Amino acid sequence: RGGRQAYVDAGLLVSAGGISMSEAKVEARAGDPAAAERALREGLEILGGIGERGYYPTVALNLADLLYDQGHYDEVREWAEKARATTSSDDLVNFVYLGSIEGALLAREGRFDEAEARARDAVDLTATIDHGETRAVALRYLAEVLTLAGRTEEAERVAADALTGLDDKGDVTGAAQMRELFSNLGLGVADA
Repeated sequence: RGGRQAYVDAGLLVSAGGISMSEAKVEARAGDPAAAERALREGLEILGGIGERGYYPTVALNLADLLYDQGHYDEVREWAEKARATTSSDDLVNFVYLGSIEGALLAREGRFDEAEARARDAVDLTATIDHGETRAVALRYLAEVLTLAGRTEEAERVAADALTGLDDKGDVTGAAQMRELFSNLGLGVADA
């Protein structure tokens, strides 16, 4: 929070808005989703206030992802739509998050074929980027889509792939939080 304020004080508002993602990640990893949400909303307020369109959709998707985990699906859809409207055509990470989140929302509506196609497209996009955490997130959402469609065994294999990526990178807190998500979905996943 202090770092973000230093950027604001220096007039570096784009950096101030963008750093909200790092702040939110730390808060979420520390187990404080309310503080993570507050940081992202403050970052969006800064970025929206100056009409910034580079970081804005990514911060919006980080908020959508966080809200999804809290079960605020209507608001997730709203932020995903805002992100889609402002994402540049070459921002693959944003398209991974969009496809993943939208796929999960479709599955919650019972539109399983569309949901799976969207989620699998998002996973496929991760093959073109070198960002292990983004791949793990895409696999996590695909596992949820498959679970909601009643395909638990397949979902558990996908979940294991997501966790392997995090475990291999040594992302202890990320893997622990993802294991908890999978457990809440009723998926059996082994501890590292």
